[in-house]
Amino acid sequence: MVVEFLSFWHVFWLVFYLVVIVGLYQIFKNKPQRTQQFLIYGLILLNFIFHFTFPAFIQESPERFIRAISLSNICAVIVLMSPFIYWQRDHFLKPGWLYVSIIAGVAILVNPTDALGRHPFELDVLRFFIQHLIIFVVPILLISFNHETLRWRYLWTTPIFMMLIVALVIANAAILQVLGVIPDMRSINAAFQWRPAELEGALGWLVPTAFTRVPFGINAGEAAHWPLIYKLPAYFVLGPLATAGINGINMAFQRFRKK
Repeated sequence: MVVEFLSFWHVFWLVFYLVVIVGLYQIFKNKPQRTQQFLIYGLILLNFIFHFTFPAFIQESPERFIRAISLSNICAVIVLMSPFIYWQRDHFLKPGWLYVSIIAGVAILVNPTDALGRHPFELDVLRFFIQHLIIFVVPILLISFNHETLRWRYLWTTPIFMMLIVALVIANAAILQVLGVIPDMRSINAAFQWRPAELEGALGWLVPTAFTRVPFGINAGEAAHWPLIYKLPAYFVLGPLATAGINGINMAFQRFRKK
């Protein structure tokens, strides 16, 4: 019994996500705004705590624990930034955070990378789905409760926010390799393509030498691309398209709700 793509347990979590979102909305839609804020920020803080506590029970070595609680992937950065971004007002990070959180949540729903091939009741699998559920449900509730408004002029914030996140992920991976916590920065996250083979030949020559070697530490001189450049076309094309799709779905939902 393992989680496979579109298997019973994959579909189970899809349905569970839907039930949680609809349930929380129905329970709190008529509550005072302060109560709604308490719920949402409580979820954010809970996810922040989970990020540090779950690995303490799961990881069997200090190196794996450090890797687990670091900025090892896009969703980890979102979890650690959320308690602070939540309180921002009129800042480009806020809409970018909303859009990227939704995109990340949908991506995990479609392809639950770290859960595939594993037992559905394994502690780390439960952590994976619960934490990504919270990442997804927070922006949905903020928008549904009208605490935040999606605007077309914010389309540009998605690629900028994604670039910021991936820069942090790359810096985190480089530091962990330099410190010897991981042997290769490209292997820190299975869902993150550090060196896409189909693009390496075409764009590899654009990468400065400084970004193809570990600069210092016990692994100094070893090959390790920091491939932010490979992601730029996808960010500035697919990012705004995904954001436009979210805005379109939100507009349709708002019209349906008014009717």
